[in-house]
Amino acid sequence: MSGLALPVGDAWTTGTEEEVSFIPECFCPACHGGKAVTRMLPTKVPLFRELIIMALECEECNFRNSEITFGGEIQEKGVKFSLKVTSALDLNRQLVKSDSATLLIPSLELEIPPG
Repeated sequence: MSGLALPVGDAWTTGTEEEVSFIPECFCPACHGGKAVTRMLPTKVPLFRELIIMALECEECNFRNSEITFGGEIQEKGVKFSLKVTSALDLNRQLVKSDSATLLIPSLELEIPPG
């Protein structure tokens, strides 16, 4: 893991391809080999918090895994986002929810609590 260090404080920025860290010869959880490569990108999502985007790919068994973990601190002020769905295309999106956020969809009587 040489050269891998996470940003500190205000050094967190929107990630770019030049900031991707490559970690060769990682353990593969699928085949238990040591030929997987992990790519990591620290990035900052405005009005949210710092994230570390990771992707692992094994050269031996072609296993792939991607995940997002939190880095740094939670932003001091929360934000409320509202979306009015008028077509199926409005639902074609991904949502990154912090572990302290609540997702509420009143029309479906659906509430996803923090955690």
